[in-house]
Amino acid sequence: SILVAEYYAQLGRCHRLLGERDQARALFQRSLELRRAARGGGVEEAESLSDLALLQADAGAVDEAVAGLRLALDRLRVATGERHPLGVTIWRSLGGLHRQRSEVAQAEGAYRQAMDIALSLYGSQHPATIEVQRQLGALLVDVGRLDEAERTVTLAMQQLRERFGERHPDVASTYQSLGMIAFERGQFDTALLQLERAVAIWRQSSSAERLPIGLYQLALVQLAAGQVDDAAASLGESLSLSRGRHGEAHGQVAVARRLGGEILAARGEHEAAREELASALDGLRSAYGASHPATALGELALARELYPVDAETAESLLHSVEQRFRGEGNESLRLRMWSRALRAEARCEGGDPAVGASQLDAILDELARDWTVSQLRRDIAAIRAA
Repeated sequence: SILVAEYYAQLGRCHRLLGERDQARALFQRSLELRRAARGGGVEEAESLSDLALLQADAGAVDEAVAGLRLALDRLRVATGERHPLGVTIWRSLGGLHRQRSEVAQAEGAYRQAMDIALSLYGSQHPATIEVQRQLGALLVDVGRLDEAERTVTLAMQQLRERFGERHPDVASTYQSLGMIAFERGQFDTALLQLERAVAIWRQSSSAERLPIGLYQLALVQLAAGQVDDAAASLGESLSLSRGRHGEAHGQVAVARRLGGEILAARGEHEAAREELASALDGLRSAYGASHPATALGELALARELYPVDAETAESLLHSVEQRFRGEGNESLRLRMWSRALRAEARCEGGDPAVGASQLDAILDELARDWTVSQLRRDIAAIRAA
């Protein structure tokens, strides 16, 4: 019956939140079968398809998850149209998946579609509307639209605090976004304060999905601020939680291991750093494929460590990234700029400092046009200063 199918779906969501994907998948599949048998489709079928797609997203199967959500959206359109609460969920989830694939235009379009539906159904003060607003703000951080991002996230934070109080997990997500805005601006003390606030709330609320990501971002900022031991501790906890929830093969684990390699390098443990970065890169390639920016960042991090011992392989990695990411999107531009900076750094350290310095000056001049306030520009400026 429909009621039994709903029970299976709700139980499946509980297992999903606990990270028990096999049990959740079996329950979602059983719910889908019952719903199809009872009504031959409709909104309930779309909901089950959405549940299964989000489970694939949890496992790092982003392409399959996007396809599943598109299918759910098609079923919803036929059954009742997109202006339905499930439409908000599907469009918001698509926005998040496109953001993972660094498809900025598609992600922003999906978030704005979710926002439009949420506003029409709920108004501006509803948690569903505010959550879309927060996620849109996080996307704007990715592309350097920091002032717009801060306005969007701050409004979401104020609305959530008024509705739920200071210690709600969704409020913590706004602190997380504000922390990353401060990080991009070079305001490390503020960034650390906001991220530590978010992590503390997620610990208290047992947010198994958000806590490891928050700890990873905290480690990222701690490393940039020179707090290497703190960064290692935060990342170690993040990795332990991610492995426990997703297993070793998940992309989230590989991304964290890349940062772990960079922390080892910052400690001067270069041989261990090369080993960790090479292993992390295998994981990134397996989880995301060659066309994902996370894989390219892994290649660039490994290349930087390889230059002193194997310049040919390092140069090959840089060249591969530059060839694959030739588009005009922000992510491609960031990757190419960083690749060029690492090549210039190698020139400086390899006995040709005048040429290397000149190349770095040229990159910094280019960044001054559009990326004056960014962690990327500070990182490249630090190479130039060294």
